[in-house]
Amino acid sequence: GRLDPAIRVGEYLTRVDPLGFWGHANLADLYAKKGELKKAVASFRTALAISPRSPAIHRKHGIELKMSGKPDEALEYFRQEPYESYRWHGTALALNDMGDTDGSRKAMAKLHEKYAKSKDPWWFGFARAYGWLGDADRAFEYLHLMRDSSPRELAGFEHNPYFRKLHDDPRWQPLVDEMAKAAVKIEFNPKLPPELLVVSQ
Repeated sequence: GRLDPAIRVGEYLTRVDPLGFWGHANLADLYAKKGELKKAVASFRTALAISPRSPAIHRKHGIELKMSGKPDEALEYFRQEPYESYRWHGTALALNDMGDTDGSRKAMAKLHEKYAKSKDPWWFGFARAYGWLGDADRAFEYLHLMRDSSPRELAGFEHNPYFRKLHDDPRWQPLVDEMAKAAVKIEFNPKLPPELLVVSQ
């Protein structure tokens, strides 16, 4: 939950290793969680330039464009995503934001057809999708499945911009509180340069 210290560390890592793909990609995720979408898009574009064939990078960049109010540009990146699940997921959300509800439903149907009842179902992906689409009941259905089966994967979900439409739902805060109590407390004591030590406390 300590986004500001994490961002400071991420910015430091990209300075000392400016060609590190994951440094820029991870920093972009942190910016997005903080709501700093312009910085998130810039960091993803840097990561994409460094390694355009890295897994899921088209989807990640598409997400930031979509959240920045550019679903048409996002759709182009989603369509280039090699992972089918990410491709259908992003396509459904971008089409919805573009007003193509029929196309969005068809893309979600494709996603459900292959990944809802698979051996390793992508419940968090469905939770995020329905959260963004504003279908609170289905979003909480999948969030509760995650809570009951693999709660560690919900770490930090309260910062995820996909779920902003759920924040006023009476089920939201109890779930956030429940997951906070269940979280394993990990001491944050890395070996950092002096200028970063103050934010790690």
